Amino acid sequence: MATPDEPLPRDQRLTSREREVLRLIAEGCTSREIAGRLQISPKTVETFRAILLGKTRAKNSVQLVLKAQALGWLDLRSTPHAEV
Repeated sequence: MATPDEPLPRDQRLTSREREVLRLIAEGCTSREIAGRLQISPKTVETFRAILLGKTRAKNSVQLVLKAQALGWLDLRSTPHAEV
């Protein structure tokens, strides 16, 4: 069994919806905002977030985004950032 610090296989794939949710999380959107943009329920967004956290073994959204970037699932240079 892999330890939490071991890298995940690069070929582990995301669904197109997981990729959309991940991109919006990286933009700083809340679950409610993501739900509105994707026309799904906030509960469904939370389910996708949990799946993404599990796939990356991340503990929170910040770790999720960083690990997704390291795995090549997300290009932060091309992701627009939410206004602060």
